[in-house]
Amino acid sequence: MSDTNTGPGDGSDIPVPNLTPPQGPDTAAQQRAQEAFRQRRIAGLLALAGRRRQTKPGSPDNFFVRQTMARIAAGPASPDHPPTRIIRRPPTASRVWVGSLAAVALMLVILVALVPSQTPPARLTVASGAVIWKPSQGAVGVLARSGQTLRDGFLETLTTDSSARVRFADGTELALSGAALLRLGFEGGLVLELTRGGLSADVTPQPRGHPMLVGTPEARMTVLGTRFLLEARARSTRLEVAEGLVRMERLSDGSATEVPARHRAVASQDGRELLTSQPTSAPVTAWRPRLRDQVSRGIWNPGNSMRPARLGSVPFEVPGETAPVLLQVCSLQPPTDKTGPVLLSPGARFLVRGSSEPNREVFVGVTARHPGGGLAGPYSARFIPTVNGPAGFFTAEVPVSALRPRMQGLPSSPEGMEMVDWWAGSRVPTNSVEIEAVELLPEPPATPGKSP
Repeated sequence: MSDTNTGPGDGSDIPVPNLTPPQGPDTAAQQRAQEAFRQRRIAGLLALAGRRRQTKPGSPDNFFVRQTMARIAAGPASPDHPPTRIIRRPPTASRVWVGSLAAVALMLVILVALVPSQTPPARLTVASGAVIWKPSQGAVGVLARSGQTLRDGFLETLTTDSSARVRFADGTELALSGAALLRLGFEGGLVLELTRGGLSADVTPQPRGHPMLVGTPEARMTVLGTRFLLEARARSTRLEVAEGLVRMERLSDGSATEVPARHRAVASQDGRELLTSQPTSAPVTAWRPRLRDQVSRGIWNPGNSMRPARLGSVPFEVPGETAPVLLQVCSLQPPTDKTGPVLLSPGARFLVRGSSEPNREVFVGVTARHPGGGLAGPYSARFIPTVNGPAGFFTAEVPVSALRPRMQGLPSSPEGMEMVDWWAGSRVPTNSVEIEAVELLPEPPATPGKSP
């Protein structure tokens, strides 16, 4: 019988040893025979593989075959010749790159899984006056600074002349003015909660399925992309839409309505009135409020036979640069549920009647918005009124053009804008200012035959 086998019809003519390890009682001899058998078998397989691959003389495969054959030629395993160690073929450059890329991809997957996602930040672009920021994670509120980054938390403007503007990563912009409190959240989308005050929003179209949600004590709004003005009052929420569409739901009974552009809706706390959207009324140029019905801050004194009813300022402490500052403030908010907004027309003026300590500075001001929506900000003027008698009665006329912006980026005058609220007071902590009457007078029409 032949002592060799040829390849199974694959074109190979390399003989492969057909060896059977010898059997016998000598254990050491058996181990040496088995080692020799394995070495020769490996040599035959390597030679066969080398022929099939048609390796070149300088290739790694040919080097591997020659090195292995040289080790086998040294003789069978013995104490002087340790067993042959099989050397693996060196990895090629392509295999190294593939392994490295796989390792990097695995590390990225692990990092994404382990590292918590970061809340998309917002930036406080403007902070004017007393503005407080309090993160949600139990930190103490601090005086906010323009340019700081905001995440989940509460933004509060404390006084009538305070204002703040926020810009989000998608381009959405919010504005707060006056005494307002807003919570910012990012639960699967932008979520806001307006507890009090006014909010103006210019909302970039939101991702499908992730609308912006805005809540107040009385209502919940769903916003996809629009411009609107929202006011959270004592017992009602007023929504006015300038562009786009906002869905408003009243929390007391679940009724809802869609408010399109140039429309408004009011959600009351008691839910007695039907929740519907109404076209925005045309603005009015004259305003003479019944003070008791429009008070938003201050003490109401009903009056007596000696003195008429009046609105008194209240002390209010706000944070300052180095120490808290105490102000005296009272304010009014014109109702716009059934009437149009109050327009600060060019040439208009405020006529104010009240009382103050002699030789003490008094301020009056307004929070203004752009016609049709879009909160602008606060404007004010300071003056020392001429008082009459020991009670300090005064009458003052303040042109709208004399009101100056309280924050950067505003037009130099609120003329042509709409009034959100009106306020007065003093920066002297002991000077309690009382307002008996206030009136907005439009510019009188020109007399025929005379130059205006």
